[in-house]
Formats: sequence, C-alpha cells, structure tokens
Amino acid sequence: MLIRFSDDIAKKVLDYLPHYQLFIQRLKKERINIVGYARKSRTNENDESRIRLLQQMASRLKESSLVDKIFVSPRANANELMVERKKKKNE
Repeated sequence: MLIRFSDDIAKKVLDYLPHYQLFIQRLKKERINIVGYARKSRTNENDESRIRLLQQMASRLKESSLVDKIFVSPRANANELMVERKKKKNE
C-alpha cells in the first residue's frame, strides 16, 4: 500500500511541471504576460555571490515558469512588506 502511494506521489510530481508549462503557454497565447519575482534575504554574503544567486533564480524562473519579466528584491526579508522594500531602495 505504501509503495503504491509513493508511486502515485512520484508520478504527480513528475507530471506537474509539463502540465504547469502547458497552462502558462496557453496564457501566453492569450497575450498574458507572465511575471516572476526573486528575492534574496538580507545576509552577509558579498555582492558577487548575491548577484550570482539572483541570476540563478532568474534563470530557473525563465526555464520553469516561462516568465516574460522578473522583478527582483536583492536585499529583502520575507516578512518585509513590498511597500517597505521599495521604500528602502529609494532612500
């Protein structure tokens, strides 16, 4: 019973991305722009590492979610409101 349950879960995980991408492609045919978002928490890593990691996130968004545009918060914690993130950038 447990093996069958595990097989069902594995199949659903494997099938998810192609179905999701098909859904996104249908949206794009309807001329809907797909927007992605990447965020890197406030940590002590250097700028070079931060940029590299954000670029990896952006690449994954393009590959898996087929995004047209990506908005990035290079230094923002998850519990910060979007308004606060923008305010800190402009200060």
